[in-house]
Amino acid sequence: MPVGKAARALSNLVPWARAQKATIDDRQLEQLESYLENILLWNRRVALVSQKDPRFIVEKHFADALVAATHCRGANAVVDIGSGAGFPGIIIAVQCPATRVTLVESRQRKASFLVDTVRATGLTNVEVVADRVETVVGQRDRAGAYGIAIARALGSVTILLEYSRALLGATGRAIAMKGPSYQSEIETACFEPLGFRAPTVHPYALPDLSQRVLLNFCRL
Repeated sequence: MPVGKAARALSNLVPWARAQKATIDDRQLEQLESYLENILLWNRRVALVSQKDPRFIVEKHFADALVAATHCRGANAVVDIGSGAGFPGIIIAVQCPATRVTLVESRQRKASFLVDTVRATGLTNVEVVADRVETVVGQRDRAGAYGIAIARALGSVTILLEYSRALLGATGRAIAMKGPSYQSEIETACFEPLGFRAPTVHPYALPDLSQRVLLNFCRL
């Protein structure tokens, strides 16, 4: 049977994941293939990612989200704020099947893509919320409901922390996924007034050697 584009693009992710202390079993690999195939299909009519090459999507987006997923193990519930094309939330849901993952995405077409991806991958631990973050933060049943709030493309660290403090439980963490210029953001972020400690910084390199960091903010 011919190997599809998604499978070929993902073939190098498994050994790379192992080096990042993550494992991908056969079922998870099938889910990742379905996810990538859905991105390639929807990307023809909805601007999900700027890249068209599936290998580039895997190396730039899947790998980045996979590292984030390793920092979400054991969390009861994770909220991905401004999920967009599902990074990192869909990958977290694949890697952490016992964790409830909420994807918050206000743009209806991208939210529809996320709903279709949940169906295509067979994920049962994902909720897609097609609404503005400001609205979700104000919902009483979501107050303190999450162990981790994470964002990859939300904007400033301060914005993430402002949203996170209402959503996180007393021992919750906010995780910001950033590039190498993160230092200036930390210097200007108001994390202590928002109830968070200074972050721990986890630097890493993607398969294409581009540099990334995770900023882990714990509650005061």
